[in-house]
Amino acid sequence: LDKYLFQANVRRDGSSVFAPGRHYGVFPAFSAGWRISEESFMENLAFVSSIKLRAGWGQLGNANIPSYAWISTLAVDGGYVLGNSQARYPAYFIEDMTNEDVKWETTTTTDVGIDFSLFDGAVSFVGDIYEKKTTDMLLRGTIPQSAGFSNGPIINIGEVKNKGWEMQLTYQNRFNELNTALSFNLSQNKSEITDLGGVTPWIEEGVLKYDEGLELGTFWGYQVEGIWQNHDEIRNNAHRPNDRPGMYRYADLNGYDDEGNLTGQPDGIINDADKTILGSYSPSFIYGFNMEFDYKGFDFSAFFQGEADKFLAISSNDGANGEGENENIPQYYFDNRSILDANGNVVSGSLPASGAVTDDGLWDSSEIQNVSYLRLKNIQLGYSLPKPLISKLALKNVRIYLNATNLLTWTDFVGYDPEFKGGEGGDGAVSDSGIDFYPLHKTIGGGLQITF
Repeated sequence: LDKYLFQANVRRDGSSVFAPGRHYGVFPAFSAGWRISEESFMENLAFVSSIKLRAGWGQLGNANIPSYAWISTLAVDGGYVLGNSQARYPAYFIEDMTNEDVKWETTTTTDVGIDFSLFDGAVSFVGDIYEKKTTDMLLRGTIPQSAGFSNGPIINIGEVKNKGWEMQLTYQNRFNELNTALSFNLSQNKSEITDLGGVTPWIEEGVLKYDEGLELGTFWGYQVEGIWQNHDEIRNNAHRPNDRPGMYRYADLNGYDDEGNLTGQPDGIINDADKTILGSYSPSFIYGFNMEFDYKGFDFSAFFQGEADKFLAISSNDGANGEGENENIPQYYFDNRSILDANGNVVSGSLPASGAVTDDGLWDSSEIQNVSYLRLKNIQLGYSLPKPLISKLALKNVRIYLNATNLLTWTDFVGYDPEFKGGEGGDGAVSDSGIDFYPLHKTIGGGLQITF
């Protein structure tokens, strides 16, 4: 019986955020496993400690919407003066359009994995491949302003698919008096909007585009080719009507035909047709590395964490990059203010002129920064006093240690913290470069642990 594993369950969740008749959702799940190492044909493979194949399928529900969103509620306006009286009478109005048919959002996950250990557990591996499909997504619908409501109803619409894999490799062994433990984890997840349910594609915060076939967190805007150097260069190339020297030069990537369809070819005009994918807030890889050593009372541990190919939209509208007039200019702008020839003469500006970038609501690649990083999250060094010494004092253990967190970070990000979360848009993908929060603290400390 230890060779074959099977588990199944069904959960029925209820929530009052849905209308009567829609309170409950049923979500089944099952998993199965096969301990291959228990089979007779594995007996001659002495170096194999264990191998197990796993597979699972299950559903989970999401009810993360405001309470009683299906009930019409009244909001109070500032009030109006009626008749000859100077008193203001409050005005009541229905704020949100409601939807009694809204139901549970469902995420269906299929997972296949393998666990194995070798050489009496010295080497172990855990790996999974999965697919998650979210249907009946809970989103707020859009309505025309003429409808008379502040907000549209919450509706079930659209589908998002996530595919990915994750693994962890661990090595632990003892060499005489040296104990060693090393582990490495790596994961990748790719999302795709597979169905918008007939809703017109939209752009959130002016830069996050939601459309079928795109990844969640896709940044959409103009590709910067350089800086306009003079008026002749502007006249002889595709440009915007208000372009002038010192402003960003946008790439002419696409155009419209007479019927308003995209041609896929440059047309000598810079407009919405030239916007393109500038990156994604979702990292290509998330990884981590942990090491632990113990030798004759000394112990050492360190943990590294990082993300690769992750981007963040940095809003210049808030003055975070100091691109406007009378605003603070970061040091990296001063260091890269121009390109010089061999004789030290300025041949071109590499950054926009002061006041050349205005709050026009246009997003471009200069505002999409790569926030990939590798960070030493924690490092600790300790020493435990010898047992014969402390036993005379009726103590079980005495340990002295030094510890540091967030000590080192490797990144090309010019802001305070590449792990910053709390901006606008999906998952805080649109940031103001952290001008309104403090940098991440580096902490160094020590301690004494005594066990009686």
